Amino acid sequence: MKKVILSTALSVLVTPTMLHASVIIPTPGSTLTINSVISDYYEVDYDAGASAAGTNVIFDTGAEVTGLRTSGGLPDGISYLASGVSTTTVNAGTFAGSFALGGNSTAVIHSGIFAGVDADDNAIVAFGNAIITINDAFGSNSGDLLAMGGAMITVNGGSFGDDLLAQGGGQIIFNDGTIADDAEAFDSGSLIKIFDGSFSGQIEASEGMIEVRGGTFLNDFRTEAGGIINVIGSGFTIDGLAVGAGNVVPTSGLLEGTLENGDALSVNFDQDYDLTSETGAGVISLTVVPEPSSVLLVLLGSTMALLRRRK
Repeated sequence: MKKVILSTALSVLVTPTMLHASVIIPTPGSTLTINSVISDYYEVDYDAGASAAGTNVIFDTGAEVTGLRTSGGLPDGISYLASGVSTTTVNAGTFAGSFALGGNSTAVIHSGIFAGVDADDNAIVAFGNAIITINDAFGSNSGDLLAMGGAMITVNGGSFGDDLLAQGGGQIIFNDGTIADDAEAFDSGSLIKIFDGSFSGQIEASEGMIEVRGGTFLNDFRTEAGGIINVIGSGFTIDGLAVGAGNVVPTSGLLEGTLENGDALSVNFDQDYDLTSETGAGVISLTVVPEPSSVLLVLLGSTMALLRRRK
């Protein structure tokens, strides 16, 4: 299990103390399109504050950010940093280090290669109240997707080579895509919602919550320290015995069933996997909903009844 600590970085972003050649101080409502190689790291200046309102930064074909940030209290290795109230759109491009958003900024990533990581092993980071939407991207073989604080990341597609992390109240909505390692929710208020996608690593909740409605899972479900994994579907069994809705009673076992979106589920689970910890166990809970085929039959029946009335 890995837990990233960025409290120092957050304090620096709230009260920045330095400017440098890479800082972009935009005029309100301006649009900056990048379609060439940048040998330094790139930063939309958070000192600009409200004066950056409506500023748009667009990365297009040919964009390549090769520099890495190595000063200012943030983790070394950031290639792009935006904060304030700016908007970033990535249509294409390559980033040698991590892509980080803070403040009230927003970003939409339609495509791109996130080839590097910062010193905390992150490839894409949202903190503060930032919002990142990822429609497609190829992530680093060793970099995490991290949402922390009041930030939110929505993933609609893409392939990522390390963990999916929600920490310190961060939220992640995972609609589709591939995660090569774990999905982990730390700290009270942290939330990951999984609607589909493929996960090769473990699904872990420690104080935080993970909601599973669909997807393919190749490893265990694990909880500790009051963490909750809520599995939503139907036809659940534990070690071959049928179970209904509610908290799972056995500490460990084999959980099988059909998830809400129709995907088959078969995973081992452990509700107190960190036996060396004194933080205690977590909870795996089951929410039973009608099977997808049953919902379709009900809808079909309602439609046929409506057609008969019209005749």
